[in-house]
Amino acid sequence: MDHVGAILDQYDSTRGLRFYQTVMGGGGSSIHYGIYHQENDDVMTATENIMRFMVECAQRYKTLDESMKVLDLGSGTGSTAHFLVQNYDCKVDCVNISPNQNQANHQRAVELGIEESIEITKASFDDLPENWSSKFDFVWSQEAFCHGEDKLRILREGKRTLTPK
Repeated sequence: MDHVGAILDQYDSTRGLRFYQTVMGGGGSSIHYGIYHQENDDVMTATENIMRFMVECAQRYKTLDESMKVLDLGSGTGSTAHFLVQNYDCKVDCVNISPNQNQANHQRAVELGIEESIEITKASFDDLPENWSSKFDFVWSQEAFCHGEDKLRILREGKRTLTPK
């Protein structure tokens, strides 16, 4: 099995998605690790804590607001995209190779009424569309980056999509 096939086997199956949403997402739509500030923080709180921490880091450089376009590399089921749209009113383009996760992302965006602020593209984050050069204000990746074979290529692709300073 090739690298992409192994990732899809792990994440794109119903069994895999259920496992990650239960174990890493606390039953919610997130499949991320978290930051536990308090002893009694549950998984959902911890995953929101990590997203808030990453936003704090990002906002040291630019303010996330309605004028910002974010590229979420390895977006999974879209929990980060949904969080960013709901809390910062930015636009988010999601890139993910998993059709089932992309479908879950879209379905949840519709449920939340934010589908017009989210674009979902089935693609690998190490081979982004050429017409995305200089298109995004932020490039975001939360844990998914670890699944990429060529980290340097992923970084180059992400950098290529950023708008000039």
